Amino acid sequence: DIGGNSATTGNTITILSNGLSTGDFDQYGICTNRQWNLNISNNTINNNIGSWVNNSGEVFGIYCRILPSLSPALTTYPFKTIINNNSVSLLTSGLSGSGPRGILFEESAFGVTTAIIDTITVSNNSIFLSELASQSQVSIGIGCIYINGYININGNTIRQLPGTTSFSGGYIAGITITSKYGDIFNNTVSNFNLNGSSGVFRGIRTVVAYSDSISVTGNTVEGISWENGFSNGSKNIDAISSSTSTANSNTSTIIVTNNIVRNLSTHKTGTIAGIHEDASLGTKIYQNNQLYNFYTTPGGEGGASLNGILVDGSGTSAHVVSGNQIYSLNSTEPVIGTV
Repeated sequence: DIGGNSATTGNTITILSNGLSTGDFDQYGICTNRQWNLNISNNTINNNIGSWVNNSGEVFGIYCRILPSLSPALTTYPFKTIINNNSVSLLTSGLSGSGPRGILFEESAFGVTTAIIDTITVSNNSIFLSELASQSQVSIGIGCIYINGYININGNTIRQLPGTTSFSGGYIAGITITSKYGDIFNNTVSNFNLNGSSGVFRGIRTVVAYSDSISVTGNTVEGISWENGFSNGSKNIDAISSSTSTANSNTSTIIVTNNIVRNLSTHKTGTIAGIHEDASLGTKIYQNNQLYNFYTTPGGEGGASLNGILVDGSGTSAHVVSGNQIYSLNSTEPVIGTV
């Protein structure tokens, strides 16, 4: 137990860097290894208090690493981990390694699973992220990588750290999960003004190569923009996406309903999609979502592709698309994009 059951029992953790080294030194606010049935709640983690130099390496707010292939096998299955009501504020230099990770839960041997479904719940956390350079590869608000788990992510807020200019580039995700089962509901991903040279921002992402059933319901993704024009690289936004880097061998059911996606913009070429699917087999249900106000960032050169619901990829899928509201998609001159 780290933080207990109330604000009075929570910990306050300040991660500091003395700025004397340019090496790639990783820092962790809370780090667990081979720990099961965890409660991590009511903690405050901050690596930026104004006067200190931000760490040049990778920074993790809360990092939990488990070993499902541990020998001898554990007898405590199924286990439950709760990460609840924490406040995480991370500002990284972007000079080495990947970008900030607010909360990350992962298994050490990807694809090695147990036979019993374990539960990981990440709820009611506030995550604030930003980066001072655009050389990173990955920045994540909340990430859960546990193939044979049930992932419950609800009531969280992920935003850019107030008062900062984020030069994050590469791959940025508000929420990302890789698991067989999951419910992602009532979360807010908002207010990211990105100045990286190129990259992709995914508000909520599921990896369907391992999914049997994932529901994304009642979330809000809003106020995401690529601001600068110093590079010709594509600047993409997928507000809600299901994707895979390998052939999907599972027949997945992905349900995306009652979400609000609005106020997304990009400066130059790229793709904006309210909902983006590049997966294959299974049933995909997109119902009663509101997707609106996608546009070229003021002062931008235009040329982006703006999409309410974008489905691509190969394979055979059954799609149910109904009751969605899609409107106000505007691509402006001097380079006209597609809508």
